[in-house]
Amino acid sequence: MSVIAILQQLSIKSRSLSRIPTVAIPRGEPMAILRGMLSALAGVFIGLLGPGLFFALNNSKATGLAAVVGGLLESVFFPLFWILAVLFFALFFAASRLSSKPLRVLLFWTPVTAISMLGLGIFSLFTPLWLHLRRG
Repeated sequence: MSVIAILQQLSIKSRSLSRIPTVAIPRGEPMAILRGMLSALAGVFIGLLGPGLFFALNNSKATGLAAVVGGLLESVFFPLFWILAVLFFALFFAASRLSSKPLRVLLFWTPVTAISMLGLGIFSLFTPLWLHLRRG
């Protein structure tokens, strides 16, 4: 079989595939997706660090890093975590859609950036400790 025959067969197949109707999926504005993701991340961090850190430090008789991490992970199963996460996600998402730029900066970008940096900073501090303690 020659190369020309193979190319002709490929072009016939590609023409028949191009007749299949496709549906264009609209893509969202990249900033809208980023604002939604930051709202969700900040809501989860507030839900995790708010009552989770409070309960981990107040109700625990154990000491050390394991007690704090255990208390934070335990708060994921606590209903208050989910209520706060959804509530703050909705608040931040609504604030991200404000038409006034100064209000949007004050009520969305400043708290979401600060909370996300705090949460990711705490997570990045616990990660090397967890990796080091896991090895024994």
